[in-house]
Amino acid sequence: MIPISEANFIVMDVETTGASPTECRITDISCIFIKNLEIIGSFSSLINPHQHIPWYIQRMTGITNKMVMTAPDANIVMPKIKELFLQKNACFVAHNSQFDWNFVYETLLREKLFVDKISNIEIPNICTLKIARKIMPQTIKKNVGSLAAYFDIPIQNRHRAYDDAFATANFFIEMLLILQDHYEITTVEEIIEFQNKKQTRISKINNKSKIKIQKYQKHIPKQSGIILFIGSNREVIYISRAKNLSEHLNNFVNQIEVKSKKMTSVLRKFEKIEWILTNSELETNVLENRKIKFFEPKYNKFYDRYNDDKYNNDRYNNFVETKVDLFNTDKFDAINQANKQLVESLNFIAFLPNSKREKTIDLYFICNGKFENMFTIGTKSNMSNIFDKIHDVYYIEKPEWESELIDIDEVRIIKNWLKKYERILKLEYQDDLDELIFGENVENTVRNFYDEKVDDSEFYIGTFIYE
Repeated sequence: MIPISEANFIVMDVETTGASPTECRITDISCIFIKNLEIIGSFSSLINPHQHIPWYIQRMTGITNKMVMTAPDANIVMPKIKELFLQKNACFVAHNSQFDWNFVYETLLREKLFVDKISNIEIPNICTLKIARKIMPQTIKKNVGSLAAYFDIPIQNRHRAYDDAFATANFFIEMLLILQDHYEITTVEEIIEFQNKKQTRISKINNKSKIKIQKYQKHIPKQSGIILFIGSNREVIYISRAKNLSEHLNNFVNQIEVKSKKMTSVLRKFEKIEWILTNSELETNVLENRKIKFFEPKYNKFYDRYNDDKYNNDRYNNFVETKVDLFNTDKFDAINQANKQLVESLNFIAFLPNSKREKTIDLYFICNGKFENMFTIGTKSNMSNIFDKIHDVYYIEKPEWESELIDIDEVRIIKNWLKKYERILKLEYQDDLDELIFGENVENTVRNFYDEKVDDSEFYIGTFIYE
């Protein structure tokens, strides 16, 4: 059995000259590597198919005959793919995985990287399409574009291997969290059994539970946030997050999303529902993490491992091994070697275009590895409030009692969020700069974010502040 935390997931996407894996050829291949719920690397290459690419495929993918003319041949690229499959605990992941696997397998065979068809590489095959059909709301389509939109994953070049694989990797991480939390799945073998199992509904929740939930349906907003299910003794028994709380609750009632004994038990035992609204995906994820650790809900069993010393040590080791360029050693000395629990430096402001409010950007204030605040600001707005918040977050001396051990899981949440938006994000690190220089750098980043091509916009201030 391979624990999810020890699996080396290879999320792959291929573009091809047609639908037949024996007659057609791969033109574009990409792999995104996931370990312990984090993207840790990637591999991508065009491949010369030595075949004509039909015009309709050129139009769909943007890959032309001219582009692949100078690309490496399959006999150069595919040995690297085979090496990936041979690593310990490797798992193949793709959306509609049989299509991608058939092309990869036939290409490996054609290039004589297998002796024959019997000498197949033994590697678990995980299909995100099959999983999505079982755990995602029926109201959304299950293709890559729709799932990416549901999870707010930006795709710049749809039907290019890297972008589709990157999007698939990001929503696969979200699915892994759902599988572990809702269905208590902890191994690769359980994922495969779950995806291949015939879909059956459990018995519907009883009328008493349904009536209790319907009482809140009229009032819960269509906004992102977390839901707290509260039991008879006023204790929080389960916490769940969603980008649309109203839709999330409706899914529970209609038994669309809930097909696990655990979730049915939650719906039967809760007495009250409360919710906390949020302004962004990052805020939602961080708030859920903090509230779960504070309340230690009975049914969020996945998080019991936070109290396990070996588990925390493993998480630390993985954290150190998988640092990426966004956190390079010049700007981010993440772990104090004398005390592996403490952060030395993780202070920056992240800038992200806001698609919901035209001509605005979101500013995320990260201080000592914790998400401290968020603003939405027009790019021509008065910067005085930003300067005030920079001062409050980064330059007011904190009382000694506020000093805390680093929350590795919150750092992981922030890292994954940054990786997800790395193509459209800009970061401004505090480093050792003084307050005035840091503030001026932030102001310049805001001014230049849209190349000075936007008009004045109303100034918005977020409400997310943790004391």
